[in-house]
This record gives sequence, structure tokens and C-alpha cells, in this order.
Amino acid sequence: MSDQFKSYVTEVLTDRRKGHLYTLENNTTLKGMRYTHQWVNHSKNFMDPITGACTNRMEGIWEVKIKARVKSERGMLKTKVPSFLDECLWRSWFFDQNKRTTPSEYSHGLVHQY
Repeated sequence: MSDQFKSYVTEVLTDRRKGHLYTLENNTTLKGMRYTHQWVNHSKNFMDPITGACTNRMEGIWEVKIKARVKSERGMLKTKVPSFLDECLWRSWFFDQNKRTTPSEYSHGLVHQY
């Protein structure tokens, strides 16, 4: 990942499932890229009482934005999922999620960014 994203501070929230345990906390690609990582142990709490970490926002985004799009396309090839998730993340960084973005705004965003 290039240095162009270092200005973005990302808060990573997971629920301590094995699938996440050794991917985000120990990810060498993310080292030095200013993000915080908080754990939520769903077997004890749905919100960490000390840090306030809660995965509801991320789970809501997954349900409303990502799964809805996949369903609208009647499924998605597994090979397309990583680039689709990258696109969703990119859209969330550069565009207002509360309004529909036109293709010309996307083009302008790409040109402006690169």
C-alpha cells in the first residue's frame, strides 16, 4: 500500500474471531500507517465497557451497503470480492455517503486524487 493513504487514520474494530485475530493486529502492511485496533469480545459484551469499542457501525455498513449491492447483482464471483471491497472503502473516503455520486464526480475524484 502506498504512502498516499497515511493521512487517513483508520479505526479497525473486530470481534476477536479467529479469522481476524492474526490478520489485523499483526499485519505488516499496515505497520506505521496510523490506525487503532480495538477488540470487542462478543461472548462478554457487545460494547467494550472500557474503550467503548463497538462493531455495530461496521456491521451496519456491511449489511446495508455491501450485502445489498451484492444481492442486487445476484451474487458476485469470489475473484471480484477484494476489488469490490476496495471500491467500497475508497468511496467512503472520498465521497459523501448520504447522497448519490454521479459518474462525473467519480472521474473528477480520480483525477484530483492522482
